[in-house]
Amino acid sequence: MQPWFRFGLVLSAGFVVGLLSGCGSKPLVKVYGKVTMKREPLQVGKLKSGTTPAMMMGNGELVKVEQMESLSVVFYPLTPAGETDKKAEFYWAGVDPDGSYKVLGKEGGGLPPGKYRISVSLPTAFTNVDKLRGAFGPDNSKIIRDIPGEPREQEINIDLANP
Repeated sequence: MQPWFRFGLVLSAGFVVGLLSGCGSKPLVKVYGKVTMKREPLQVGKLKSGTTPAMMMGNGELVKVEQMESLSVVFYPLTPAGETDKKAEFYWAGVDPDGSYKVLGKEGGGLPPGKYRISVSLPTAFTNVDKLRGAFGPDNSKIIRDIPGEPREQEINIDLANP
């Protein structure tokens, strides 16, 4: 085999491996922030007042379960027409009780740059009733943010009183 031919094969194989490994793909962005209401922290994860619900386990044991509120933050990609892209992958945020959130995406790498509709809901345990009454749902939320490719970590704070 000619040396120049062998060199060409090695170079071609390197190019193919580079393409398969994602070389040239868009960088991922880690997004974090805080959800507030009129610039005040939105406290979630509180125990609700009232009686504690109970469940009957399979062995006849009665187990009490605390009913808690938990904030949900989801980033939905938008189509070029500005509608929620129902076929695209969406990104859940991990939310702390003080309303702080992080969107790390698949395997902690982040989410692709682009325009997103951000859905925020506050469903209660067991009833799954959204205390925000669907005002910030995946189809009608007015919280829309464009996430550029740089910087690779971006803070996006969300004030529900001023989406």
